[in-house]
Amino acid sequence: MAVAVAMPDRAADYRIRVRNKDLQFIGEVPHWKSLQINLYFNEVSKWKMELDLNSEGAKHFLKIAADPQNGGKGGVYIERNGYFLLSGPMTEITEIVSDDEGEKLIVSGSCDLQWIADHLALPHPKYMTSPYMTTDGTANGGHTDYFPNLSDTTTTAKASTHIHTFVWDNIGEGQEQSSRRLSFLTTRDNLVGYTIPNKERSAGRGENLFELCKGIADYSDYKGYPIRMAAYQYQSGTNPDGSPAYKIRFECLTSQAKPNAIMSPDLGTITAYTYTRQRPEANQILMGGSGQGKSRRFAYSGDTASKNLHGVIESFEEYTGHINDSQNSRWNEEKETLNREIGAILAEKAEKTIFSFQFQETPTVQYGRDFQIGDIVPVRLKHQSTTDVVRAVSFDVSDNQERIEVVVGKQSAISKGLRLFDDVKNLKYRYNGLTKRTNGE
Repeated sequence: MAVAVAMPDRAADYRIRVRNKDLQFIGEVPHWKSLQINLYFNEVSKWKMELDLNSEGAKHFLKIAADPQNGGKGGVYIERNGYFLLSGPMTEITEIVSDDEGEKLIVSGSCDLQWIADHLALPHPKYMTSPYMTTDGTANGGHTDYFPNLSDTTTTAKASTHIHTFVWDNIGEGQEQSSRRLSFLTTRDNLVGYTIPNKERSAGRGENLFELCKGIADYSDYKGYPIRMAAYQYQSGTNPDGSPAYKIRFECLTSQAKPNAIMSPDLGTITAYTYTRQRPEANQILMGGSGQGKSRRFAYSGDTASKNLHGVIESFEEYTGHINDSQNSRWNEEKETLNREIGAILAEKAEKTIFSFQFQETPTVQYGRDFQIGDIVPVRLKHQSTTDVVRAVSFDVSDNQERIEVVVGKQSAISKGLRLFDDVKNLKYRYNGLTKRTNGE
């Protein structure tokens, strides 16, 4: 993992537009005391702004907060040097008046992936009406929550198709009930990511929709096909009065290789760095499967190279996605699943290599123009090099000074003690989002 920190410099050109409940722009924020933007790869990105309470920009946010019909949609659309950073709702507003701090307004929010994170991946019929997970609303209809739910075992689908279908069917255009369907949300499947065999099915049975989708995206990443979930505001047409009409689009994008966006001391994009190597959390896994007592099934495997270097570090994990039968007829299928899970856990708990360096934008390497969140960029240091996905980018602007931090690394890399990760969950495999259900049901 590499962490790049831009040296403080004059702020870039930021444009912050404020949107209302209809996703219409009601004004801009030309001045602020401080601005923080944290972009995350397959996490909900965040933004925070401090303004003078009596400023024009503050009035826009106060108007949103006072609207009882806002529906959580009022927020921002932010660009930097003409390149899109994020769009998303305002989630918190704080008004401060005191002798010490004066009069100021602090507003914060998230990106439009928040709409996915706010909902569940429900079983059929995909809305809260029946006590049964069936198509006909009775106990006789049978389970149909899998996707793809096909008998043809040769059929496969891209990881993005699994993700797209869950969003489309639960809160998008495919949701039949208007109470759950988000009328302002459109979905697009770009057919990207790992091609998931039909026997490796995804099932939504009440867990968080975004967490389930992240599990599928992480699985694709684990297989060598990183994809980025994105949600953003776009112009969808025009209103009857001729004004622009806007919606939110959700889609998955493949990570693009940007070989020319090189981060290197020799090219001036890195001014100083440290290199840290951490031993793995585990390199030998015992995986408990189905069954109880002496009938419990297990699989085990390890990373030979890691064990030779660091010694044996054992860990116990569980996967209960299969039914134990006395004839042992399905053991080969379960063993394959357990070994697949072991591979993901070994990757998650593998050795961590951390590159921590100061990053400086140059005329040849700039964020937005030359690379962005989710792209694959090279990092070249004196004795160590890596080429990997940009996992996080943060912008901190105050007093006309800008500081940028960039994280590049493996999905399993977890930064410990680095400020950028204070408010973000560990980047780790969520492979068990695929087909993991109690007692195999």
